Amino acid sequence: MATMPTTVLTLDEAAAFLRVSPEALRTEAEVGRVPGKRIAGDWRFTDDAIRAWLASPNPATANGHAARYGHHVLPPETPEEQQAFLALMRQYREEWGIIDDGDDDDAGTS
Repeated sequence: MATMPTTVLTLDEAAAFLRVSPEALRTEAEVGRVPGKRIAGDWRFTDDAIRAWLASPNPATANGHAARYGHHVLPPETPEEQQAFLALMRQYREEWGIIDDGDDDDAGTS
């Protein structure tokens, strides 16, 4: 079975793919939270790396480092840690300008 070739995305293309603003994606890439490379001053991303990052257990980080503190990330174990993690992810979604696709717990409420 043939595999699809990796596609290199510009900042605008990757932002559209992720449904975030280019400015938010640039900020996250600059601090290492999203996998990307700066080439001749322009950001480039691969669709494979973005998909793998999204599918990872902790997509708030790239390269195994904590989003804010640079420490290794351990998955939340207790219900309290899970609630704190979910609250942090909601905060990141707001900060990053992630567009709500309607697939979360609040779906169906107006």
